[in-house]
Amino acid sequence: MNDVARAWLRKCKDNLESADIFRKWGRPGATVDRAYFAMFDAAKAMGTAEGKEYPACSKWLDVFGEVFVQTGRIDPSLFEDLREAYRLRRVAVYGFKEEDRIPRDVAESVLLKATRFVDMAEEFIEKAGSELARG
Repeated sequence: MNDVARAWLRKCKDNLESADIFRKWGRPGATVDRAYFAMFDAAKAMGTAEGKEYPACSKWLDVFGEVFVQTGRIDPSLFEDLREAYRLRRVAVYGFKEEDRIPRDVAESVLLKATRFVDMAEEFIEKAGSELARG
């Protein structure tokens, strides 16, 4: 695993830790925000490990889907979890109406899914690194 991918993984672990702190404090919107960024950083780590760069904004989701999902390299349900976290994060950060409030159980679910996504990314990168070393 290269140093840049390793740095992205460290960052995503920090975001998971922050998300869990916000969960304990009863801040579901902040939990979702940090959980989403843990997933984003994990996706960046995967791309970096393969020499990929993502475009800015939401277009990076499409590129990630093309590179890792459409090629069968990751489970599509994990990608759906990422998309849902992206959507909920936008609601949590930009929403201001009462109906935009993220329920605690939803935030906890997003955090659990983010943890699974980060675990998958870490395994993916470790496997890719060992395949390169053998290659």
